[in-house]
Amino acid sequence: MGWDLWSIGKHGLRLGDIKDVARQLSDALNINIEYGHDSSGWKKKKVFGQIITQPGTPIYSLDRILSYEYPRYELDFPFDNVRTPDDKIHYLDIYNEIVSITIWSEPGRWRHYYQFFSNEEKTLPLEALMEYRIAAKECYGKLGARQIYCFADQGPTELIGVHLQDSWENLETYILSGSYYDECLDPTYIAWKKDARIINVPAFLTGKDTVPSKIYGDVLFDDFSDLD
Repeated sequence: MGWDLWSIGKHGLRLGDIKDVARQLSDALNINIEYGHDSSGWKKKKVFGQIITQPGTPIYSLDRILSYEYPRYELDFPFDNVRTPDDKIHYLDIYNEIVSITIWSEPGRWRHYYQFFSNEEKTLPLEALMEYRIAAKECYGKLGARQIYCFADQGPTELIGVHLQDSWENLETYILSGSYYDECLDPTYIAWKKDARIINVPAFLTGKDTVPSKIYGDVLFDDFSDLD
């Protein structure tokens, strides 16, 4: 399997009552929402209600997933609907302080995104990266996140996903310290730590920072400051 792109930011949502969460998401993202809960993790959902603010447009599905170690909220784009240019979010996961958004305009898998920050041969134009970043800034910003971290959902950074229910402060400390290498059991990945570093996306793209050829940017930080 290929390694996919994972992005996270700190949201400003009130969590608790699912109807209140649905209302906040509907207002922030300007979308219709059907909300309920999924106790199995397999979409066997009990529907509680709907919030329709945009008649004639797709109805997103908001579930409160109860089958994991801790509850979380999951918002999905309805697969039986045709996406329009206004539909930027594919799905998102909401944790205590953290939100992870998958955006339709992602360049592809992790290697397609990371290639822009390495010496690898580029298979996509820079416009593909910028289109994704503009959409990410908009979508994350609507939920209160002004900066994000991007990383692969496999390899050593996969372990970041284990800590998504932590506070944002604790998760940032975990990421910045590279502690996921300390928890990694694969010696191949452990060996990467000496050449790994976090890349500041705006600084790199504006020429304020460079990445030596032997360095692997396992995490990319983006506050979109070059887009202002």
